[in-house]
Amino acid sequence: MSSAISRRLFYVLTVTFILLAVLGQLSTGIYTPFFEELAELHGTKISLIEKSVALFLIAFAVSQLVSGIACDYLNKPRLLQSGLLLFIVGTLIVAHANSPLLFLTGRVIQGLGGGVGVSVTRALSKQLFSPQQLNISLSLTNIAFAIAPAIAPMLGTLIGEWLGLRAVFFVVLVIALLAFGLLFAVTPALKIRPVSTLRT
Repeated sequence: MSSAISRRLFYVLTVTFILLAVLGQLSTGIYTPFFEELAELHGTKISLIEKSVALFLIAFAVSQLVSGIACDYLNKPRLLQSGLLLFIVGTLIVAHANSPLLFLTGRVIQGLGGGVGVSVTRALSKQLFSPQQLNISLSLTNIAFAIAPAIAPMLGTLIGEWLGLRAVFFVVLVIALLAFGLLFAVTPALKIRPVSTLRT
């Protein structure tokens, strides 16, 4: 059973885990008000832009499955960092895409990176937090996960109207970079070994 970590580290980790959990929903919902504009930008049909959501979800689901298995054998914080870096690369591709194929490719890469955050943070929370801390952290994460789909389109609309369409994706990039910075900062304080080494 995990012992309680310091309050400061607990809240930093909880904020980081919340960001990781909602990145996938945020990166999808934030551009849904602009399907038509994106289709015009990339010179394609709206239906193809709509398919980017399905492609993301498929990649997201596969990533959760694979990373959920891999986290038993790999260092979880490093795995999270790798997933975030992959998500950041995908976001950069989406933000700078000048063709439908590049846009869809970026969305798939985002999905592969974003799925890591959802599955690995759950496993990591169980190793780091005491039962009471785990309940609090999961409750806050679940609340954020539930309201993210409602907030993301509104946030995207405001950003898109004020700063332009591509700025929508750069906001996602900034949030991902913030999560990566927080995770990188606290990783040295985490004493985590893969489950496979604990069993031997």
